[in-house]
Amino acid sequence: MTKEDVEEFLTKLKIAIDNHGLDVVPRDANNEALIDLKLTPSIREQIVLHLAYHDYSDGPLHDDRQQSGNVWIFGIEVDDQEIYIKLKVVELGEKKYAKCLSFHRAQYPIKYPFKQQ
Repeated sequence: MTKEDVEEFLTKLKIAIDNHGLDVVPRDANNEALIDLKLTPSIREQIVLHLAYHDYSDGPLHDDRQQSGNVWIFGIEVDDQEIYIKLKVVELGEKKYAKCLSFHRAQYPIKYPFKQQ
């Protein structure tokens, strides 16, 4: 994976968010993260919109739960908490939709191949 590949995905994701918003899977961990971190859905969307290539961790990976599209893993720090973010762009015909499968505290340290340590 290259920096350019990650930037290309993030560009597609951000265009999809601008066009159709961010669809977040209503999992308990995702909902609890908003409460624990005192975030609104709007702030969560802004965090995703501000992801950069250096926040990349892994992907594209096959999405075991869905048939189409690959997932990409990112991480970011919010209030000294490392947040695990799993995203994908779903294509339905000509339309592209941004989907957030995970947005919660990381359960283990996230590796960042493009972040300077």
